[in-house]
Amino acid sequence: MKILRRLLKPKKLKRDLKAPLPPGIDPTLSAIWRYLPGTGRPRKTPRSAPDVLILQIGKVASLALQDAVNRYGFNAMHSHAVSPQSQHQQLDFVLAMQPNPWSAYSMMDVLVQATALHQLLKWYQRHKTRDGHRLKVITLTREPVAWYCSAFIQIWTHTAPGIADWWRRRLNLPDDATVDPVEALRQLLAEAVPLVAAARPSLGCDAARAEANRRAAMDGNMIVPYEVDRLIRPLDWFANEIQPQFGFDVLAAPALAKGGVVRMENEFSELLALRYEDLTINMPEIGRFLGVADFTIDRRNVTEDKSAATEIMPVLKGAFATPEGRVLAHELRHSPYGKACGYDRLD
Repeated sequence: MKILRRLLKPKKLKRDLKAPLPPGIDPTLSAIWRYLPGTGRPRKTPRSAPDVLILQIGKVASLALQDAVNRYGFNAMHSHAVSPQSQHQQLDFVLAMQPNPWSAYSMMDVLVQATALHQLLKWYQRHKTRDGHRLKVITLTREPVAWYCSAFIQIWTHTAPGIADWWRRRLNLPDDATVDPVEALRQLLAEAVPLVAAARPSLGCDAARAEANRRAAMDGNMIVPYEVDRLIRPLDWFANEIQPQFGFDVLAAPALAKGGVVRMENEFSELLALRYEDLTINMPEIGRFLGVADFTIDRRNVTEDKSAATEIMPVLKGAFATPEGRVLAHELRHSPYGKACGYDRLD
C-alpha cells in the first residue's frame, strides 16, 4: 500500500528559480549547485564544506584522489576540461559522430558537467570566496606516451566500434561486414602515429590537427582527428585549461621538473600541481594543501586491471616501437610540456 501511494502521489515540481531562497544563499550558486553532483560532488556533503576541483587530463589517479578528498570532508568535483574551447570541441565531436550509447549519454553528460563547473569558476572569479574559502584546484601531469596508452585503454570499448567502422570504409566493405577491431586499431595507429611525428608536435600542435582534419574531410570520418588529438592532448592541455581560467603558468615553474610539485594562488583560487610519477612521495603535500593530516588515497580505475589491457597494450606499445613511433615519443617528451615536467630526461 505504501508503494502504491508513492506511485500515485503527484511528483513535486522543481522549485521555481525565482522563488525566495533561505537567507544567505546566493541564487546563482544555488542554480549551479543542482548540476554539480554529476561531477562527483557528494550529494549529502554540506554546502559549508570547502570546494576542491580535481581538474586534470585524466588517467592520473584522479578518481582515487577525488574519493580521498571527499572522504576528508570536502566537496571534491572532477573534470578533464572546463574551458569554452574544450566544450565547443566536444560538442562538435558529438554532433559529427554516429549515435551510440556512449555519445548519447556519457559524452553529453560530460558537457553538462563541464558547463556547470565553468559557471562555478566564473562565480568564484567574481565573488573570490565562498564561506571564507577560495576554490582549491588540484591538477596532475603524466609522461605523454604512458598517458596516451592508459587513456586509450580507458575508453577502448566505446571507441572500438567507431574504429572498426573507419576500417570498413577504408576497405570499401558494407556496414555489416565483420572486421577485427584490433587489426583496425593497428591500421589506425599506422596512419596517426607517422602523421603526428611528421608534424613535429614539439614545435606546436596546430600542424598535426590541421593535417588530421584534412584527411577527415576526404574520408568523411572523425576517428583520425580524434586519435591525433588524443596523441598530443597533454602538450597544450595546461595552456588551454589552466592558464586562461586561473592565470597560472604552471609549466613555467622550475619546481615542477625538479621536485614534481608546484603550488600557486590568487584572489579566488589555490592550485596544487603534481607530477603523477611522484604522487606517492608528494602525498604529504596534498595533505598540507588541504590542511589535513595523514592524507592517503586508495587504488582505483587502474589501467592494468582492465580487461582490454592484455589485448590492447601490446598494440599500443608496438606502435611506439616503430621508427615513426620512436620519433613521436621523442617529440612528445621534448615538447615545452615534456621539458617543463622533466619528461625529456627519459630519452
